[in-house]
Amino acid sequence: MASEEDGGDCPVSSDIQPGDRGSFLCLLCSINVPNRPSLDDHLRGRRHKRMCEERDKRQQQQERSVFVSGFQKGTTEEQLKDVFQSISSVKNIVMDKDRGLYAIVEFENSDGVSATLEEHDIKLEGQQLKVKPREKKEFKKRRAGTRNLQPPDPEALSKELIHCKDWKNKMKSVVTLCSPSRHESHLRELLLSLLKETFTEFFPGCQLHPFGSSVNGFEISGCDLDLYLELGEELNGEKDDVEGAESKEEDVKNDGDGEKVDSLEVEEVQEDEIMETEEKCSDDDENITPGLSLKGLSNEEILNLVDRVLRQCVPGVHGVQTVPSARRPVIRFQHKTSGLRGDITLNNRLALRNSFYLRLCSDLDPRVPQLVYTVRYWARVNQLAGNPLGGGPLLNNYALTLLIIFFLQSRSPVVIPSLCQLREIAAEEDTHVIDSWDCTFPSDPTKIQPSKNEQSLGCLLSEFFFSFFSSLDLRSSIFCPRDGVIITLPFTSAPPSWADGFRLGVFNVQDPFELSHNVCSNVSSKTARRFSSQCISAAKTCRSPLYCLRSLSRPWGIISLLLPNTSEGSKKEGIDISIPLTGTSLKAVTLAVKRVLVEVLLCSCEEDSSLKNEAENTGKGKDEMKRSGDEGEQAVSHMEGLVIGDERSEFKAEELNKDGMKTEPHGRKRENTEEIQNDTKRRKVECTNEDSILEQESIVPGQKEHKKGKKTKGLKELAKENVSLMRINVWHQVWEGRRRQRRGKFGEMTQKIELETAVSRALSSGTIDSKPCKPLMKITVKTKQTNEGNAQLHLTPEMDDYQCSTNFLHFLKSFLPQMVQEILSGDD
Repeated sequence: MASEEDGGDCPVSSDIQPGDRGSFLCLLCSINVPNRPSLDDHLRGRRHKRMCEERDKRQQQQERSVFVSGFQKGTTEEQLKDVFQSISSVKNIVMDKDRGLYAIVEFENSDGVSATLEEHDIKLEGQQLKVKPREKKEFKKRRAGTRNLQPPDPEALSKELIHCKDWKNKMKSVVTLCSPSRHESHLRELLLSLLKETFTEFFPGCQLHPFGSSVNGFEISGCDLDLYLELGEELNGEKDDVEGAESKEEDVKNDGDGEKVDSLEVEEVQEDEIMETEEKCSDDDENITPGLSLKGLSNEEILNLVDRVLRQCVPGVHGVQTVPSARRPVIRFQHKTSGLRGDITLNNRLALRNSFYLRLCSDLDPRVPQLVYTVRYWARVNQLAGNPLGGGPLLNNYALTLLIIFFLQSRSPVVIPSLCQLREIAAEEDTHVIDSWDCTFPSDPTKIQPSKNEQSLGCLLSEFFFSFFSSLDLRSSIFCPRDGVIITLPFTSAPPSWADGFRLGVFNVQDPFELSHNVCSNVSSKTARRFSSQCISAAKTCRSPLYCLRSLSRPWGIISLLLPNTSEGSKKEGIDISIPLTGTSLKAVTLAVKRVLVEVLLCSCEEDSSLKNEAENTGKGKDEMKRSGDEGEQAVSHMEGLVIGDERSEFKAEELNKDGMKTEPHGRKRENTEEIQNDTKRRKVECTNEDSILEQESIVPGQKEHKKGKKTKGLKELAKENVSLMRINVWHQVWEGRRRQRRGKFGEMTQKIELETAVSRALSSGTIDSKPCKPLMKITVKTKQTNEGNAQLHLTPEMDDYQCSTNFLHFLKSFLPQMVQEILSGDD
């Protein structure tokens, strides 16, 4: 440990693995750091020290422990302690609580292990005990649910999809790759059986109904197991209206293989985690017995009682957390062995009915689940959905699914009938009313006529993006899947009866049954704006000429939609900082900003001459664009030979039109080529300066003559507009831990700028002269004077491989104006 805690001169330990470009990986903590100063900070940090201490503790436990088996089920810790205490002093005993088949005996020191192994006749109540050394295992950081219960990452998904030859196979593959494996599905079935067995023992007559993804046909790998626990007539007479749940529940039951719930237990019983977090019932906890009565208990008391049964009596369950303040009170838990998470609610029959409705929609048309899986993955990749604990500002999967169903209701002809149309053909036995809401719809999909809509999956997916949601004003619309209509806000006539309880927001999607519930009420304005912008971005991708051309060497079709958006627009999200001039010039403010960034925060600034040359070169727009045009023509001809020419040998021309996504005929190849050339030129010129970027992006592809006539702004034009440019490289994470360092140095310096410089030097571990080979980020600072007499700074991250720019820019928002004002006042 001493070698790891010294400063920047400490040697790299075996826990540290060097990476590319001066980065490092801490194998113990699973942390990537960008450079040596950051590594030194990490090695001195509490997190790394805590992991080292935990590893040392675990290794010592292994050296002092033996593995014991062969005793009868029901044997207590005290009985085992009496046996081994006669050999050596016993420190701790951990029993296998679930099956009672083994135990770990830990002695006060390692001599107890040697003495125990030398004994050949250790008996308990006349039965020979089997004793062997505890297996030494490599210490690893554990995370809840270490099993791979997640959909594939975008790169792995694209590698699989690139081999598909048409849209239909691509979207089928998305469903297959995102769906749970047979092993995970089997784990879900066994966990459901285990929970049913336990709750039935303690609450006779209760029923446990899965809902959500488990029954609606859109289950993804790693999703939660949502459960509705119906406790019978005692709970406010709620035993009502779950007929039909039994038939749907059969979809997730075991196939009858008769496997016992015990198969969920740990096969390798010597896992370290039994020494780590065995959840024990407290000694002062009141024992609970089977056959509990719920009479006279409030809903909150019943919720706490279910919490205790789940916590104390279900093998392998941990992390139990009751959330009574939720819209529907819920108990969350995790199963340690399988890594599955689950939610249990006590009064959620509406959610159960919703799940059956989504299952009906999934069964009505095979295109529905493929669209749902694809759009959900697109939303997940673009950080529009995926609230990890159920709350948060993002869309949830239920809201996304309703949006897709609403979209399919709006097609002509419709792909899925509206809920009102389905009610007209529902049989009498399908009538359901829950909490005064009409939840009637046919239970048999074969009684509903198939859709006459013959659009391909590719067309439907493209329309979902650029001809539907990208053109709508989300804030002024309410999407109503019950009727398949959009209600425009504000209401032009008297609002409907459900509007009183409807919580309007920036995104409004009405629940098809509980009409006063906005399923997107949690969505933030930022998420709503991102949803619209990502739809527009997807629309541009769908319109691109290479979108429909098949290729085995580049992403095409939905692969280009499901990869993370790395466009310039998404990268260059910066901040604006306003600094009052207060009688000084813009040049003085710019120099003060540079001094703060370079001298105080230890950044480096690119030489003014290089920026000047870069800006002056932009004045040579015509020559530059001519050269880029020649290079673009060469690139396009190479691309044509690689993408179009080679692919014609792999795919027949007529096959390119199968999915309704028509490619351009041969006669228009020149037009497409010219459009690609213009795009190539635009990419080339983007490297000049920020103003030319904005100018080039405003040019419509195909307007070649107009584009050549445009002149980019050079240094003189920027000077006339009183604008300055500066590019800085950030080398050290000096924005973290400043308050603690500042407290330690307070009083040593009289001037604040000296104090802040000393703080930065301390945070950089004194290695300022030996910079890492690669900066943490590059930031462009554009300064101009506003009409109000302020200096307006716009800071844009140009390179941010380590995802540090958000925190750094947030820090500069308050720090930079304060330091600039001090420098300016000192100069005065």
